Amino acid sequence: MNDCLFLPHRQSRARVRVLAGWESCWSPLGEGEAEGLHSGRSGRWSHVEVPAQQAAIEERSAIWYRTHFPRPDHAGRVLLRFGGAFLAANVWLNGRLLGSHYGYFAPFGFDLTPYLKPENTLVVCCESPVETDLAAKRHLLGWFGDGDARPYPAGAFFSLPEPYRWEVPVGLWRPVELEYVDSVIVDWLRLRPRLEADVGRLEATAHLRNLDGREMLGELAVTVAGEAGAPIRIRREFRIGGGLEQTVAVAVSVPGARRWSPWRFGAAESYTVEAAVTVGGRESAVMNDGFGFRQVDLRAAHDGWQVRVNGRPMFLRGACYMPGFRLDQLGPERFRDDLRLAREANLDALRVHAHVLPEEFYREADAAGMLVLADLPLTLAYAYHASAEDARFFEAAVRAQVGEMAAMLGNRPSVVAWVAHDDPPWASSGADLADVHAVRQNHTVDHGAKALFEELDPTRVALAGSGDTDSHLFLGWRSGGWEQLAEAEPWLVSEYGAQALPPAGSPVWEELGRRWPVADADPAWLHAGFQPAVWAGAGVGLPSDYGSLEDYTEAAEDYQAFVVAAAPGIRRAARGDGAPAPDRRPRRLHAPAPGGVRLPARAAGAGQAGGRQRRPGRFRGGSRALVGGAPAGARAFGADRAP
Repeated sequence: MNDCLFLPHRQSRARVRVLAGWESCWSPLGEGEAEGLHSGRSGRWSHVEVPAQQAAIEERSAIWYRTHFPRPDHAGRVLLRFGGAFLAANVWLNGRLLGSHYGYFAPFGFDLTPYLKPENTLVVCCESPVETDLAAKRHLLGWFGDGDARPYPAGAFFSLPEPYRWEVPVGLWRPVELEYVDSVIVDWLRLRPRLEADVGRLEATAHLRNLDGREMLGELAVTVAGEAGAPIRIRREFRIGGGLEQTVAVAVSVPGARRWSPWRFGAAESYTVEAAVTVGGRESAVMNDGFGFRQVDLRAAHDGWQVRVNGRPMFLRGACYMPGFRLDQLGPERFRDDLRLAREANLDALRVHAHVLPEEFYREADAAGMLVLADLPLTLAYAYHASAEDARFFEAAVRAQVGEMAAMLGNRPSVVAWVAHDDPPWASSGADLADVHAVRQNHTVDHGAKALFEELDPTRVALAGSGDTDSHLFLGWRSGGWEQLAEAEPWLVSEYGAQALPPAGSPVWEELGRRWPVADADPAWLHAGFQPAVWAGAGVGLPSDYGSLEDYTEAAEDYQAFVVAAAPGIRRAARGDGAPAPDRRPRRLHAPAPGGVRLPARAAGAGQAGGRQRRPGRFRGGSRALVGGAPAGARAFGADRAP
């Protein structure tokens, strides 16, 4: 599927040049090639920022880029590395097709060395097909392409007037760089740490690639370093034939190794690894990564989940995490801020819901001691009544991205589980999808993805789908009244809650407008994710029921806080293990508050977290959260079962 190099990590210490001076124009791939855009000489080009995420709409879904650069003054090999491109990218250098890549999150690239001229023109065409038959979609965009959490949610049924349009991300959303290396590079580095008493054992496997046509003799040096103790270095010689690949494995012992722990249990101790390749005494490539010594035992089954970290039972307190539709606007500072808020909200785990974030998030989660459940970008139904060709494409795309994701994130100690598909139509959570559910659509592909995850990474649990052995419990919102929580018997609950509005003082209202009254089905609100039918039936009513925006937002946040707090509270009361007596009811409920539930004025994720006003945002789609993983015998969910 991908005719390129997979380059999850940079290959050099500082020998990198970021390409700038980009121009762009919009044209379908075939028409652009016929016009000669791939040569860079035709078309109407205009300046464009790179990196920057663009928007594809149904009649305009392919964007062309070009830039120019001189031949680098480098005697070795020159790699072209793309940090990320939505969704399918075709790349030309001086009119010659280098290859292509499919998938938005994985870095990829090409060896430019044989094709460089004194002056060079690089052209890229990025396509993101816009699919409106959502049950039959075949492209892996996750929540960027379907669902009710995105702008212009699927629940609006493509019914909004201009200027609102269904769009998906497209374009070069990560930097494009030239890397200067020598003949042999490191495709990927797999780290498998384990603890034996107080001694750490690390099995490191480097996949080497010889870019030259001649046989190469060299040395791989793997250096492991922590905060305490001297670095440990192991060397291995290698011999690789011209144009071939080879894996080189080394084993490292780390005396007095320190454990990586979730923040609640201790320090998130980590180690760095450098894999340096030398050929003929000259540095050829260097890859840096990190890892942590930790043991996670996670049992996911229909009869219950059990989670142990470093031998200690753990009850997960978490939330689903979708920080923004614009990935190009997310970075380490934002991730650190969100992880700090998550810890202040007493959360141990985040599920990156139906998408893959920039790698910086997972590294920041390592440092913060936050557990992560990592989803592939799959949500709801795919390839329903698809042609055989489309079905094969979908399956091949899933398998390719499982491999890329496992290689990119497999060394992160924060990642504790892989999730192949969010809300798959074959799972119990998709029972309302009628025939799409009845025919168990995507079942074979999803279980194939689970098996491939487990083959590539036997150290972690993989789930074929979220909504199968875990529960999506939206009682009190879109799937029944909160009163039914007492009868529900979930184990790990990976999604629950209710939607809320941004606080009245949020800057988002400058965009949506602070006018009042507002129509119950105002297009701007619907585009932002407002679900009027659910608000009328299960929430606090519609805008027409309130005299001001401030009253409405306060009532909405109280109700979301109530549902988020009530779910574990009702289960505790139903089990009779000493739940506190109620002393408060939410404002303007359509039904009285349940007995045995204490309602806070605000709950984490429902207006405030840790005493801070939450980040400005659009309507909160379901306040998705996850809780569970109790020791054997615990039948309820909620923080009360923590050991």
